[in-house]
Amino acid sequence: MNKQLIKNRKNMFLIIGTGRSGTCWLGDIVSKSSDISTTIEDKSIFPLVVKMALDSSKKTKLIPKLVSLYEKNIQNCNKVYVDKSHPNIWLVEDLLHHFPKVKFIGIQRDVLQTVSSMMQHGLRNWGKTWEKYPIPNSFLGVNEITKKDYKNSSLISRCVYRYVSHYKRLEYLKQSLKNKLHVISYDNLILNHEEEIGKLSRFIGVKIPSSSPNTKSLCKYKKRLSSEQIKEIENTFKRLIKI
Repeated sequence: MNKQLIKNRKNMFLIIGTGRSGTCWLGDIVSKSSDISTTIEDKSIFPLVVKMALDSSKKTKLIPKLVSLYEKNIQNCNKVYVDKSHPNIWLVEDLLHHFPKVKFIGIQRDVLQTVSSMMQHGLRNWGKTWEKYPIPNSFLGVNEITKKDYKNSSLISRCVYRYVSHYKRLEYLKQSLKNKLHVISYDNLILNHEEEIGKLSRFIGVKIPSSSPNTKSLCKYKKRLSSEQIKEIENTFKRLIKI
């Protein structure tokens, strides 16, 4: 089948955001629709996306491979294809060049909830190995100006650096992508689930079944984080959001 026909006849959506913000849950939600073919951190796709998000110099070599994988999945999908490789948040412009009709689904979660989850699920390790990657590094949230402070920061604060960088990137994309981006609040997806699923269904163009969200995830951080850690996260966030 002609590749251009593939792009024009089938819809492609990419879930973007920072790690531990609810992107996997969002992928699971959309996968429940029989009209949607979903890949969630696919073993062929996800590593390519991560490598390019961490080091933009790899795009020249890896973007063609990523495009080829997406074209194959679009060809084999039902009405709609959705991929959840959240670091695509740093490849939006590159992907739009190859797939002009692609749309994006973002999710935003509270900084305390997200950083607490990062610390629990190993994402803090990015903060340990940061010197292996090029600086400036949008994925990690560190540049030449903040490098010294980042180096002297705790792992929990380094998670905040990453969170803020992704937060600012999504805020930028809200303006630049406009109707090609639908952003969901993690809290609203839990507290106003039916309403948010309705909005998501309309954006994608197919009906997505609702589920039963776990409200306990909104306050887990209170048990995981000490009062000192909460204060550190809040202070680091307030400082970085102004830069």
